[in-house]
Amino acid sequence: MEGGTAVANWALSPLDISFLTVESAAIPMTIGAVAVLAAEPEGATDRWPLIELLRTRATEIPRLRRKLRSELFPPVSASWAEDRAFRADAHVRLHHTVGGGGSEELNSWIARIMSQRLDRSRPLWELHVLDGLADGRAAMLLKVHHAFLDGLGVGALAYALADGGSPDKVPAPAGTNGTANGSAGGNGHHGLPRFDPGKLLGPLAGLADPPALARTAARALSTATGVITHMSTAGPGFPFDTVVSPARGFATSSVALEDLRGLRTLCGGSVNDIGIGVLSGALRSWLELHHYRPDDTRLRALVPVGRARSGNDGSGNHFSAFLLHLPVHLADPIERLRFVAGEMARHRAAGAEGGAGALAGLTNLMPAAAVRLGGPMLAGAASKLFDMLVTTVPVPRPLAIGGCAVNEIYALTPLGPNQPLAIGCSSYAGRMHYGFTVDPIVVPNPEQLAAAIPAQLAVVRTIAGLRAPAVKVPAPR
Repeated sequence: MEGGTAVANWALSPLDISFLTVESAAIPMTIGAVAVLAAEPEGATDRWPLIELLRTRATEIPRLRRKLRSELFPPVSASWAEDRAFRADAHVRLHHTVGGGGSEELNSWIARIMSQRLDRSRPLWELHVLDGLADGRAAMLLKVHHAFLDGLGVGALAYALADGGSPDKVPAPAGTNGTANGSAGGNGHHGLPRFDPGKLLGPLAGLADPPALARTAARALSTATGVITHMSTAGPGFPFDTVVSPARGFATSSVALEDLRGLRTLCGGSVNDIGIGVLSGALRSWLELHHYRPDDTRLRALVPVGRARSGNDGSGNHFSAFLLHLPVHLADPIERLRFVAGEMARHRAAGAEGGAGALAGLTNLMPAAAVRLGGPMLAGAASKLFDMLVTTVPVPRPLAIGGCAVNEIYALTPLGPNQPLAIGCSSYAGRMHYGFTVDPIVVPNPEQLAAAIPAQLAVVRTIAGLRAPAVKVPAPR
């Protein structure tokens, strides 16, 4: 049962399957979030009550009892099945600091946890709590496989685990549409999915409906054209196009949302656009510091865009993306912000489905067999389309867990096969929080990147005070 209804079909979508096929020891396809918790109420001595509370709440969320099952036929598909041996204590764990509990120890702990692959014989999620941080604080790290949930799903899960959360708000597996049809397959096993040729053939299963197949083919051709035309070969010595190792590093930074909002009159765009513009300045600063020539560098970021789910769609991933050129080549900080605002405005007007960033949509238009067999090759080609992942995650209302306020939230993003840097931007509690995930062998000293964020914002705000507000945001050159 899922949300009080029988499960008709738990099949993974082609996009969900793609995240399984591209995973390797060096590339764990895991996403998540880190919440920094305030100190326990006075008199509390440890975090074990919090661990027990989280284990109880996790047990009440049906989605968290689903584990991966490969199909015998067709052999290239997969589905979610209930883990009848599920134990929350195998997923929710307590850790203790060994040093002073400062930011360096916290970031090293985050990097170590996120470098480890999830056990595919269990439900693909973990919840870790680090006790003993400075000032009596603690950190909670939520880690899930990208095939299991997307960024919006992680947010829903975080709210479900928080005080006042609702377990039934976490997206259910695909096909749990509230009907009992198919809940007992022909083999007599309750809840197991029946064989559906559509799992294997994907859109080709629509051969009996030529008009529908033609529309799907036209959509796939349009999307593929947009993707292919933006693929290019990186220039010699390009710092972010190299094989990724299993090593991970992590660094954080945050700035006041009010400081970002104050630049919208001058530069246009949304608060997220301003935040990405500031990030572009930090990247330019890092390139200069490491003796690269940013004036000759072109960085492309894939910026995921969440899409509303239909009433019967609970697939792990439901997003498209924009392909954004980060203006590290522009020396003027104000022009960088205007560039990002202009590009994002054009992307929003065109829609995420039709642009080069609609790679996720193109994957879902492919048969599952093609995704399973060709996924690793497509993942290797992704670095020809974009250089890094930049996510923007709004967290609209304050959270508390076990009575402890959540003071900071950082998004955790995965690295790609040739993409040793990924950035998560989360707006929460009046601040924009930046989380930098890196391969430290390729991108050393991520702390320098993190420190460049407030420094760049200070530069922009100083210059903005000397200039009159712009009437119109100029188009990027």
